[in-house]
Amino acid sequence: VMGRTAKNTPTGGGGSSYVLTENSIDILSAMGMQGTDFHLEHVPYRNHRLTADEKEQITTADAVVLCVGFLPYEESECFDRTWKLSKKQDVLIRKVSALNPNTVVVLSAGGGVETESWIHDVPAVLHSFYLGETTGTAIAKIIFGKTNPSGKLPFTMAKQWNDFASTSNYVDNPGAFTFIRVGYGQGNPEKRKVWKMHYEEGLNIGYRHFDSAKIEPQFAFGHGLSYTEFEINDAFSVNAEDAIIEITCTLTNTGSCAGAEVVQLYIHDIESRLYRPEKELKGFQKVSLQAGESQKIRFSIKEQDLQYYDPEENRWVAENGEFEARIGTSSRSIQEAIRFHYS
Repeated sequence: VMGRTAKNTPTGGGGSSYVLTENSIDILSAMGMQGTDFHLEHVPYRNHRLTADEKEQITTADAVVLCVGFLPYEESECFDRTWKLSKKQDVLIRKVSALNPNTVVVLSAGGGVETESWIHDVPAVLHSFYLGETTGTAIAKIIFGKTNPSGKLPFTMAKQWNDFASTSNYVDNPGAFTFIRVGYGQGNPEKRKVWKMHYEEGLNIGYRHFDSAKIEPQFAFGHGLSYTEFEINDAFSVNAEDAIIEITCTLTNTGSCAGAEVVQLYIHDIESRLYRPEKELKGFQKVSLQAGESQKIRFSIKEQDLQYYDPEENRWVAENGEFEARIGTSSRSIQEAIRFHYS
């Protein structure tokens, strides 16, 4: 076990989300509590440089858990952190994975980060976000297979910084700050220069931008792997008294262990008078299933699910015409599609 967050696991970001309690459990300590049938070694983190002894430790290990991410003073409110991992942790990942191909990266961060420079060198990545005082316990149970991870990304992670629609409107040098500037004169135009940030993305926020611009994301909105596998099939539509239409499908756990999946419903407008994104999320259900178990999922599509705001008419409008309901496990993993007519 190694990395800058192995023993200094951030339970939250900096500022108001910073948590410090007597009961906090870091990743290294929690992994040592998971049993006695393994030998755990700790490689202290200094930087991306490794000694000859550390290289030997890494090379001879059955597997390496490399903990990377941001510390509270790097990710907080009042300033913008870098998109790339700080302190050349990307270099460390590549070095360690070259020494031992069985390297699992545990990522502690409050959002998306750059992964394209190292993601193809490692077989597994666990994005833990900030889980609170027992972060280490949750991560250790997942690593040892005692808990099946079933989380889903609530945003899109890009391959390149310029893939985001908001890049041109972002700060020029994120991560460049001093504590004096952060703490002095916030919100006071007499003490601090006031500058404007323009939000010009319009409707193309997150997965809507990536889908409409046909940009391949690193990890799509709604993405999340599991120790088991799921299939969605048998989708069909039926008329409903209190909705335009009801979409039904069957979710099956086809793997060998229990787990949870999030079935997501997106609506695609075949032809619209005004611009609309490629598709829009209109419903989701998280379902827990035992191995081999199936469950029928139902989505009711109502008029408001088809509407867009018309600024000329100053109201929400649902146009007559053809629509398509797309069902999947992420914005880029669509497994079933059904067309229907609204009038």
